[in-house]
Amino acid sequence: RAVVVSHLDSDHIRGMHAFLKWFLEEAELPIDAVYIGRDRAKPTTTGAKLIAAINRWAKGGRFDMCAPLREGKSKTIWKSDDAHVDIVLPFYGDREQAWADGKEAANLSSAVLRVVRASSAILIGGDATLGSWESLEPKLLPAHVFRAPHHAGDIDQGKQSWTAHTLYEKVAAEHVIISVGTRNTDTLPSAVHVGAMGVDRCRVLCTQLTPRCHPDPMTMRSGYHPRGSGVAPPYRHQRKKDEVPCAGSIAVWIGDAGTIVMEPPPKGAHHAF
Repeated sequence: RAVVVSHLDSDHIRGMHAFLKWFLEEAELPIDAVYIGRDRAKPTTTGAKLIAAINRWAKGGRFDMCAPLREGKSKTIWKSDDAHVDIVLPFYGDREQAWADGKEAANLSSAVLRVVRASSAILIGGDATLGSWESLEPKLLPAHVFRAPHHAGDIDQGKQSWTAHTLYEKVAAEHVIISVGTRNTDTLPSAVHVGAMGVDRCRVLCTQLTPRCHPDPMTMRSGYHPRGSGVAPPYRHQRKKDEVPCAGSIAVWIGDAGTIVMEPPPKGAHHAF
């Protein structure tokens, strides 16, 4: 129904053109809207090509091309009887002010999605900064599942009084997901984030194993199959010999009556590992 490009950083868009091309032209499946927006004075080559392709498909009537932000209240991009998906960040004014001030606004402009069904919520954090999170209405912060912003890296951007501990306390997630790669050798996930998450009160899942968690991830490569999720065959990890899955690709959805369902599940090989 909707595709949301959080922002134009290359690690968030590099596969988007191939995905859309497959979805629209090979699988011939419909999309109602694609949300993509300006977040810097000049896009990268990858970003410019992606915008051109999306604009071409939109002019061909394949979908509506929309801005991934909210003007005032949060923007609902999909809803059904008991569920809705909203863009809750960024605010239009904050993005425009950052651009007017000549700041690098990519992370300040990163879209954040909130998925709600019954009494449960999932927050998909993009690369949003503490300054953005602090401006969000308090009622939109609590979530059962939280995709950590900026890959559990630096989010100290914008005028804020919050710390990472403040953010994680207010979200109070039962599950925190970190999108991170083995080749992030010395910084991710940061100790600041992991400490703020409170691993004694929530389950933490990383897509790949990094040197922050294990002194020699490559020694664990041969045993990743049973502990990773069953979402999809791990083609990338078979090709990239210097990457070691931990939870692997992670899928989360909200079932009937607000039940959180996750792959890999809370109990099993990944949890034990």
